[in-house]
Amino acid sequence: MDLAIRELQARRSSAAALLLAAGQLREAVAAERRPFDAEWRAARVLAGEDAESLALLDGLKEQAAAGIATRAALVQRFDALAPALIRAEILPEGDGWWRHAADRLLSLITIRREDGATIGQNAAAIIGRAQAALTRGDFAAALTELEFLSPGPAEAARPWIAEAKARQGADKALSQLTAQAVALAGAKP
Repeated sequence: MDLAIRELQARRSSAAALLLAAGQLREAVAAERRPFDAEWRAARVLAGEDAESLALLDGLKEQAAAGIATRAALVQRFDALAPALIRAEILPEGDGWWRHAADRLLSLITIRREDGATIGQNAAAIIGRAQAALTRGDFAAALTELEFLSPGPAEAARPWIAEAKARQGADKALSQLTAQAVALAGAKP
């Protein structure tokens, strides 16, 4: 019986250490484009043999060396990118002088609704709804809207979408890792 109590205390101590490591990892991931490889490795060691925790951490491995853009930075970048996405739908194909002239002219004027109440499937409507979702902090809704972009704007948005999905995935994995560590700490013998 004494051995069972010691094992339970050891598991709870390990789970508490994992919970602390998860918090440190969350803080490191929240920093703009800061590598979090050291925090990731520490959490991985403290996860021990818990397959669920290890799987969640493995999902973050790819971004650990370079870091992940913050939500605020992504919103700011999207606001700057939005006019180019709208122009990408309007501009003629190719890379000739006509496209460059039209791009220059279109860059001088931007008219779109900012309230997200736009109806339609053109780039301006989709971008308006995506921006409204980002303003609300709803990255999932913004990413869903951007799936409906036509090929030109979709290609221009691809790098931003990849970063936003990485942020969304990291936030989800860290929340699940924290929940897993709490569950391990409260496990019954």
